[in-house]
Amino acid sequence: MRTQGLPGAFFFLLIIACVFAFTNVARAALEIVGPREVEERYIHRFGASVYLVVDGRQWDLITDPHSPLVSSLGDGSFHPMRRGLVRDAIEDVQSEGVSLHGKILILPYPRQTTLKSSCEGNTIFLSPGIREVVPEHVHATVAHEIGHLLQHQRLRRTGAAWATYLDRRGLNEDLYHAGAAHRDRPSEIFAEDFRFFFGGALATTSGRIENPDLPLPNEIPGFEDWFRGVLARPSHGLLDTSDARPAIFPNPYRATHDDALRVRFHAAAHAGASHADIFDVTGRLVRTVPGEVAETTSVEFRWNGRDASGRNLASGIYFVRWRENPAAGTARVQVLR
Repeated sequence: MRTQGLPGAFFFLLIIACVFAFTNVARAALEIVGPREVEERYIHRFGASVYLVVDGRQWDLITDPHSPLVSSLGDGSFHPMRRGLVRDAIEDVQSEGVSLHGKILILPYPRQTTLKSSCEGNTIFLSPGIREVVPEHVHATVAHEIGHLLQHQRLRRTGAAWATYLDRRGLNEDLYHAGAAHRDRPSEIFAEDFRFFFGGALATTSGRIENPDLPLPNEIPGFEDWFRGVLARPSHGLLDTSDARPAIFPNPYRATHDDALRVRFHAAAHAGASHADIFDVTGRLVRTVPGEVAETTSVEFRWNGRDASGRNLASGIYFVRWRENPAAGTARVQVLR
């Protein structure tokens, strides 16, 4: 009886081990969210306004390819990056032993204030092209933004490791700083160095980095080994993005509409009941509303444009503040009648 039971017990343990291993891999995975999924999960519409809301942050989107904010050199359409190319670019990086967690959103529309691709916290935003995006550009962009993700999760700009990077790279803070031209920003140089070392053949086809005035990464003795040491560092988890702006949708809010105004605040952690205090321009408290957890790090408040007695408030500017966490910022909303 015991001999017959061994194979079954071994098989059961093997399944448990596989599930455990898969769970650990999943934690270090980069989730790709395609354009249709982005539409369903993160894009909100109200009239002519279209918003992207991710982790408590909000961006207005450009849905018209003929908008004056978009280059006129396009073909009249937005072209999201192809999911298969994004996946291939990730696999190229992961084949070098890079293991990070986060989301990669393939945007169907560009953001008004940030037309280019970027990495915000643990999320990479891939902007669409005004023409079909060539594979080399997709691979280079994905590898570059994963470089930003590595910096966010493994290095702190106030830490010793970041100071070591600046020293090895020879970046003088008077010339290379966050307010400098794009190619002279240390974080961008870091992302380019990462792309150079860990991007695949398509990501590194030029053999160069963005800033031609700097030596190539492989010309710095021991630099690749230092980068691999950064990859081995433990992640310090989600970023503290408590300075993220509150997300408001719709704004302005037409109070005659059936839908309530929604204000979402971000916090690194949340526990207990939440309330939002709403003030008019004179600083008078006009209403307090309860909140609900929208995501693991976000709290959302809904308001119908009325005071505590249920009376309609006049058109104008109002301010919404999370009572229990005022450091999350104040939302400025416009109510229309």
